[in-house]
Amino acid sequence: MICIVVGVFIYYEIGTIEILSQYGLGTWIAVSTNLIFLSAVSAALIPILFEGLQTAIVKENKLRTDLQYEQARLKASVEELHQKNKELEQFSYTISHDLKEPLRMIRNFMELLERKYGDQLDEKAHSYIHYATDGARRMAESIDDLLEYSRIGRLYNNVEKVDLNSMITEIMEPINSKDNPESVRIEYSDLPRIEAVPICMKMILQNLISNGIKYQPKGQQPQIKISAKEHDTYWEFAVADNGIGIEEEYQEEVFNLFRRLHTRDHYAGSGMGLAISKKIVEQHGGEIWVESKPGGGSTFYFTVQKNMDKK
Repeated sequence: MICIVVGVFIYYEIGTIEILSQYGLGTWIAVSTNLIFLSAVSAALIPILFEGLQTAIVKENKLRTDLQYEQARLKASVEELHQKNKELEQFSYTISHDLKEPLRMIRNFMELLERKYGDQLDEKAHSYIHYATDGARRMAESIDDLLEYSRIGRLYNNVEKVDLNSMITEIMEPINSKDNPESVRIEYSDLPRIEAVPICMKMILQNLISNGIKYQPKGQQPQIKISAKEHDTYWEFAVADNGIGIEEEYQEEVFNLFRRLHTRDHYAGSGMGLAISKKIVEQHGGEIWVESKPGGGSTFYFTVQKNMDKK
């Protein structure tokens, strides 16, 4: 404070100090006074600024440590989830495979029983045999579908260039070779060649086409249209049909495992087709959904990421 007062007196020439004028010390004292003042201010502010900077550094280090910890936890959780999925798929495969043999024995012995002793059995016994063999057959079909589901991403994972036009022609050959080749009308053209797992793409197209053919009002000609739209990083496909449609409340449920909206008496199937399709689409980095109205047909959309060979 004294330095400030002296500096002000000298700067504004308040009063005269003869010795300062004689030796020209006024300017020197003024400069020195300012330097002393600045040093004092610095001495007072630097600890405050340093403390604030130190606090900021401590907080930043804590945030960095917390972030690294959470990233490590997330990585561990993802790895654990992948491991659990692999274990679940292996479990499904093992159980499904082991169940097929006793089912095969049931069917074989029931059929043998009917052939050998059929003339000794009454109508009720024949119906029991039919229920047993039919139940074993349907269970075997469900097991086969479950096995296919477990193979996606585990065995079916080789990415290749896929010509979808040729693939759909191949899918339609057994359908068109039936007695009435005009029973199904399908439209598609200029579909792209994409990078995908061939067997998986064939499975999803087979599922969606067969659903469009199967879920029809009685006596109506199935009409299916397949189209594609290119986006920057993915392809979007649409498979539209003129079938019975799906109510809005079930449009997400239909992609669940073994989810059926109709009894087998009305429409055959295991309820696994769309679940398999969903897993295939997710394997290809995409999404699948349906837009439909009861009685107005359904359009299934799914996307496939480009550059699958780099994933």
